[in-house]
Amino acid sequence: MPELLHKALTASILRAYYNVYNGTSRIYPERFYDRAMAHELLGLGIRCQSQPEWQVFYKEKLVGKQILDILTAGEVVVEDKVAPNLENDRQTNRLPPQFR
Repeated sequence: MPELLHKALTASILRAYYNVYNGTSRIYPERFYDRAMAHELLGLGIRCQSQPEWQVFYKEKLVGKQILDILTAGEVVVEDKVAPNLENDRQTNRLPPQFR
């Protein structure tokens, strides 16, 4: 397994995620979790932008634009998804081994 590029930042993002996950129910629209994540990240001292526009390039040609959920510290994108619970296969596929 390759080493994480932003290991400390990723660990803080996961901490924020679990704080939000454990502190809310899974019945609200995604935008509420985006706001809660941004609040939690800022509380951990992590700069973040909510809903920034991201330009996508292919061979130096702009091929599209995308609205991200959260961009943390200008380095890591957080895409929130709402589900009733963390299913084991979803959790296993998203978390690096050191966080399982």
